[in-house]
Amino acid sequence: MTTTHHLLLDLHVRKASLKRNFDSIYTTTDEARQVELEPVRALLAAPGQLYSLDEITQLFDWLWTSHDDCVIENPDDHTPLEVYTATQKIERGEAALARLESLKAHGLGVIKFDGYLRERTGFRDFDSLLNAKGDYAPTIAMGPIHEITDTQVIRHALADAYDAAQAQRGDPRRAFRS
Repeated sequence: MTTTHHLLLDLHVRKASLKRNFDSIYTTTDEARQVELEPVRALLAAPGQLYSLDEITQLFDWLWTSHDDCVIENPDDHTPLEVYTATQKIERGEAALARLESLKAHGLGVIKFDGYLRERTGFRDFDSLLNAKGDYAPTIAMGPIHEITDTQVIRHALADAYDAAQAQRGDPRRAFRS
């Protein structure tokens, strides 16, 4: 079983940010380059945020763009806001790369949901949720999309982890997201 890591919870990177950076290049590149970038596009199009270290390494080529580098290298040609934004983006990206290297060095896995499930559900651990009798699948309330809270992040991660684990087991059940 390949260990997976959650982009937001483990690495503090939003998938939407990677996708936005990727799309800014992908849509303006020639067809040969698009074919070369297809594996990354497929990773970004896949549901969820759980990826292997090799997949995350591919995705992290898109933490910032060459435009951000250009802004930093030529600050006089850009507004102070553009320079600040590019600087923050690159600093966040470098911190994510450091977390990725730490994961590679220490082999750390995804967060454990056992305590969360014991406190908030009738399940004693993640394994008992996966092996629930019948055709039970959890319904996980996601909350409003415009308000990102720690609880929402955990719920999204739980739903993604549940779906990934069931898919890996060949079980058709998936979490319902409300």
